Amino acid sequence: MLGGLILMPVLLGMPPFASLRMPEMRPVAIGSLVGHLIFGVILGLGFVRLLRGSGVSMRAT
Repeated sequence: MLGGLILMPVLLGMPPFASLRMPEMRPVAIGSLVGHLIFGVILGLGFVRLLRGSGVSMRAT
């Protein structure tokens, strides 16, 4: 995120988050956001499933 939204535009002489200010790029940004959210949910569910299967307690002691 840092590279694509902040560093690359700045190095090209544009303001940070310039790609999100362009109307043509908003659907791409929303698609990327949704994809990252879905990936995070799947990763989190997989992590919980692995912990439950291994018998490790998730409670703070």
